[in-house]
Amino acid sequence: MNINGQSFLVEINTNDPSQSIILGSLPVIWGGEGGVWNGNEGLFYTEGANDIYFYNPVNESSILVCDIPNDIGIYGLSFPPPGVPEYDCLIACTTDAGTLTQAGPYNTCTNATLNFPAAIQTDLDNNDLLQYILFSNPADTAGSIVAVSNTPNFTFAPPMQPGVTYYVAAMAGNDVNGNVDLDDPCLDFSNVLQVTWRPLPAVTFSLAGSTDVCAGECRTITATFTGTAPFTLTYVTPAGTFTQAFAGSTGTFQVCVPPGAPPGALSVQATALTDAWCTCQ
Repeated sequence: MNINGQSFLVEINTNDPSQSIILGSLPVIWGGEGGVWNGNEGLFYTEGANDIYFYNPVNESSILVCDIPNDIGIYGLSFPPPGVPEYDCLIACTTDAGTLTQAGPYNTCTNATLNFPAAIQTDLDNNDLLQYILFSNPADTAGSIVAVSNTPNFTFAPPMQPGVTYYVAAMAGNDVNGNVDLDDPCLDFSNVLQVTWRPLPAVTFSLAGSTDVCAGECRTITATFTGTAPFTLTYVTPAGTFTQAFAGSTGTFQVCVPPGAPPGALSVQATALTDAWCTCQ
């Protein structure tokens, strides 16, 4: 699209062209095709006969994404390079984040550490760094990174959320101040493994009527659980310590006060609780 001599990149809404939006202005380029790079919509274009760049109209920046050897020439683009940086045009890149041995999917408790296999068969340049990432969208790996680690493990921390599916992978690229440069044209990611953080189970007790009891009396306690059934509950009462299994999110048990015990409020305390995934003590 050209307005008063200035070119603009437009995202066409094929269902309703009137809802199409202007993404931003374009530099003077040739051989361009629209596409997505690291989650940003923009334009792939050629400069000279050996380089392919990506132009981001939002911040009006260009980045080299493909450096083709001099014995191969470019005469235009008919489509954006799919799968960049794995696309064949990057034959000059040797950076390889390797492979994570297939494992999982992991269901890791929020009070535990996620450990997964270290990357193997990596290939790093002298200025490269290998790191591990936890991210939320396999269709936009670099754009959905939640946490970065120099070792193959993560602990639960904000903004991570329990019950949400995440992914882990190794990534390799130029080392910039101790972190992988996400704009490195040779940036590479390994295969991914899946993980879901599981919340710790919890229980609350309730009983109908007064909590005051006398020696020899028995009361029915209702336990209400949060977490994933089944549950195993260990609890302490005036009569001792007991362990009981519950198939659903609620259940009952009886507490009897031993003969000779002084009258007073009934005491019931949970000391351990396990659900389908985690243990809370």
